[in-house]
Amino acid sequence: MKKAAFEPNSGKTGECAWTLDADGLLTISGAGKMANYSKGFAPWRDYAQAVNVVEIESGVTSIGGYAFECCDRLKDANIPDSVTHIGGHAFYGCKALRDLRIPDGVTQIGENAFELSGLTSLPIPKSVTEIGKGAFQSCYNLTSVQIPDHITKIGQEAFAKSHKLESVQIPDSVTQIDKGAFRFCYSLKNLEIPDSVTEIGPDAFMECRSLTSLTIPDSVTKIGAFAFYGCRRAETLRLSASLTEIERCAFVVCASLTTLQIPHGVTRIGDHAFSRCYKLESVQIPDGVTEIGKGAFAGCWELTAAQIPDSVTKIGPAAFDDCRKMKTLRLSDALTEIESKTFRNCSDLTSVEIPKGVTRIDKRAFAGCSRLHSVSVPDSVTEIGAKAFWNCRSLDRVSVSSRAVVARNAFGRFLSFAKTAVTRR
Repeated sequence: MKKAAFEPNSGKTGECAWTLDADGLLTISGAGKMANYSKGFAPWRDYAQAVNVVEIESGVTSIGGYAFECCDRLKDANIPDSVTHIGGHAFYGCKALRDLRIPDGVTQIGENAFELSGLTSLPIPKSVTEIGKGAFQSCYNLTSVQIPDHITKIGQEAFAKSHKLESVQIPDSVTQIDKGAFRFCYSLKNLEIPDSVTEIGPDAFMECRSLTSLTIPDSVTKIGAFAFYGCRRAETLRLSASLTEIERCAFVVCASLTTLQIPHGVTRIGDHAFSRCYKLESVQIPDGVTEIGKGAFAGCWELTAAQIPDSVTKIGPAAFDDCRKMKTLRLSDALTEIESKTFRNCSDLTSVEIPKGVTRIDKRAFAGCSRLHSVSVPDSVTEIGAKAFWNCRSLDRVSVSSRAVVARNAFGRFLSFAKTAVTRR
């Protein structure tokens, strides 16, 4: 059966009217706002595949939510100067739309307005004061963005997953870069964070794999969890002097980073903050830090030394696990416990002096330190946990307090068969 020819359609949309002709030209006319729609409910939605041009006439003031959602073949859209608002998901999924002029009168770009569109570049006008959540998310062809002055916040996931985005200019009006704003922007190479920014949200630059340097201005007081996770080509990192905490997983797998200086105001290094920074050779931990979190430097294979200042009262489990080239270790005198797996597999470590305030060495704390030949255990230690020194093949003799409870397999399979001789004093 022969398919019927496409017939023109028309109707109302809010305070405006619409017509769709046989050539695929969708015209919005009138004075006032278009209607906002839910997903899939725009009146021309059944003809979305026929739309290739959108002409919005002067007088229209607002583009409705989900207005042109999934018009896959839309190649051209003309927006007049009368428009001040682009609604959420308005151009969602318009994959053929490569170029678009947003007029100077637009002040707000709604949530996910251009998500999954085909835009290649985007001059955002100076009139825009708000970029909504996910506004340009997954714009896979977008290569550059210039964010105008007056923008104070880059919204959540605003440019996330725009895989080809290489450069972004952030003006000095911006104070906050929100959660996931540039997450998975794999090609982002050029980034300058202005000194107006005070907060970088969680995941903000996660997996920005092409960044080669990270400079956090002193205006920044908070960096969220996972903020720079997976920035694996970043060779240098300069942290803000205003930070008081390095959040969990903030710099995981910054695999090219070689040196690190923690600012003097920092009091806590969060869980896994710098784990798997495989090339990190040295780290300066200042006085004032009181806690080093779980796995904070785990898997930093090239780290050769750890000087833990006396301000540190707690080192979390596995904090320096698998730091294979660590040769020297100086522990804080304020510690009361060496937690599980804290220095496991630090295979180049040769000697350790346990501080006099430590009462417990937990399970596997130094397991796999195969070159460890000298351990000084003070009388304060009353418990040594299971496999605490397991597979420390170079450790011949250890003297512990007569009051200490030592697990049967603390130094090997059983104390009576372990290579390490344990004497009581």
